[in-house]
Amino acid sequence: MFGDQTLLELDAMMNVKSKRDYPDYKYICTLAATASGDLFLLAEKQVPWGRDLAQIQFLLVERASGQRSVFKLENVPWNLQVMAVSPDGKKVVICKNRGLLVVDTSSGKVENVDLPSVESEGDVTFSRDGAWIYCAHVRPAYSSYDDSRRPSGGNQLTASRVRTGNLAETRTLSLPGHSGSFGVTRYTVPSRRVGEKVNEPAAFRLALSPDDRCLFVSAGRTIYKIDTASFTLSPWTKILELSSRLFQVKEGKRNTWTVFALGSDYVGDGSVVDSFKTHLYSFAAPRS
Repeated sequence: MFGDQTLLELDAMMNVKSKRDYPDYKYICTLAATASGDLFLLAEKQVPWGRDLAQIQFLLVERASGQRSVFKLENVPWNLQVMAVSPDGKKVVICKNRGLLVVDTSSGKVENVDLPSVESEGDVTFSRDGAWIYCAHVRPAYSSYDDSRRPSGGNQLTASRVRTGNLAETRTLSLPGHSGSFGVTRYTVPSRRVGEKVNEPAAFRLALSPDDRCLFVSAGRTIYKIDTASFTLSPWTKILELSSRLFQVKEGKRNTWTVFALGSDYVGDGSVVDSFKTHLYSFAAPRS
């Protein structure tokens, strides 16, 4: 877990195992790790720019061997927060408006993937063999509540795939839009500093089946399934009670996958714990 410039490593009992500070950076925006223990952090720093300050993004690579590298991401948008790392740790992909950035973690070289038919970044992941990159984009609609940004709907939802070995090979699939219930903590009133606004995460997330043949997409309260071989949308869907974000797909029974999603809603005034309604969903989805 991380907050501002501090990264905490927790054990299974939620005890702090280690603490690392990055005082040279304003924020740690997001992080990802490989099974071998390599850690990748996307960090942000303010640097002088004329009479103002500019936000600059950096990729920090901390290998399990102890080797550390820092790459300045030149000419890229700031406030990038959606990232995934390839299984071998050689590539990092960052989701951005209308496309992707693919970073070589040895040289720091950045390649831009334009996806002109997509909108704002949603999620990104690699296939388990690293051969494909899957990403999701959306044009969120926002409502104003307590002077904060809360997604009230999502339009122009898309899922795309990009071949890792040939970034020019892309395909984008359009998904149905949603007019409401698109945030995962709708109407919450969390404690925060004076002047700080809530930027509620959208209920828009990808999850691959263990064999990489099915790509699941959560969009608001709806779960979609995409066949990755043909990259077409399956007629199967699942409607949940709460807006939810996918986080895992596992082996199921009788030719099914077991899909896990976490949903939450706010149903009170914040004075008691019961004001928050949270569900961990587990449901079966057909493999074919």
